[in-house]
Amino acid sequence: MPQIQRFDLLKKLSFGSIDKALKQDGVVVVENFLDFSSCDNIASILEGEQKHNSNELSFIHINDAKFFSNALGVSKEAYDLVTKREVFKISKKYLGESIRLKCHRAYSNKKLYYFPWHTDNKFGTKKNEEHGIVFIVYLVDTNEGATEFVMGSHNYSHDFEANNFGHSYIGKKFKSQIEKANGKKGSVVISDTRTIHRGGVGSGQTVNRKSFWFQVESNMDSAERLLLNPEFLPEKVDSSLARYLGFSRVSGLDVHPVTTDIGRVLPFNYRIKMFVKFGLLVAQIPLHWLRLKLGENMKVKLRNLFRLKSDWN
Repeated sequence: MPQIQRFDLLKKLSFGSIDKALKQDGVVVVENFLDFSSCDNIASILEGEQKHNSNELSFIHINDAKFFSNALGVSKEAYDLVTKREVFKISKKYLGESIRLKCHRAYSNKKLYYFPWHTDNKFGTKKNEEHGIVFIVYLVDTNEGATEFVMGSHNYSHDFEANNFGHSYIGKKFKSQIEKANGKKGSVVISDTRTIHRGGVGSGQTVNRKSFWFQVESNMDSAERLLLNPEFLPEKVDSSLARYLGFSRVSGLDVHPVTTDIGRVLPFNYRIKMFVKFGLLVAQIPLHWLRLKLGENMKVKLRNLFRLKSDWN
């Protein structure tokens, strides 16, 4: 059975060896790719409650999973990760000098959500033959739920019309070629976008995966919209970085996951909280109606009486 080749950033890293392993197997693991502090800082943007009616960026829910697809707007550590020297070295060695960040997202998932067998060479649901690689950085130790790969499948996945595959089909046809890319906190799994893979299926309550995922491609003319905090950028942005981030180029792709179906994707306990919250808002409608009808002088007297703070009235 083929095994995933592993490298270590703290040891002498051979970009030629990584490139050779990627071309042969379609996947490699590099340990100690990101320091623990940066892992924790990126993971923190997935904590707390989803923001509503706010100008702040926030994650979305899909069942018990969370996805933050605008992380470069809030996390300097995420920006530093996707622009890391080693990311550029590995990407350019494998794809050529012209590379662009196609998309990124921080995400967490537990037992109720997993990714089925698929390839990442697609726009939405439409398969393509664009050349790209994916980086999955584990923000916590990841064994249960770690990504599984069909080794070497990047060499023949183009023979399939679709980019999604059934569990039973992969299990029967490629069982001997399946390898789990488990890793310690800070490890990165790097794979060809054409490699067949899935998020591993864990058991019981043991899956608590937090990762940062991003895709780099040689196609310079298409990517998801990028929201970027300009304070993260260096004072002088060179042309290579500008091209990589898609400056002055059309995006053209929807930001994924694309979903607004709150009835299907929100966790049950979160729906209960929303029900209570919106129930209280409905109960306050008569008070808001009265507030609109009151004269300004009466409003001022009531604010002073109850010592209420005033914003924009």
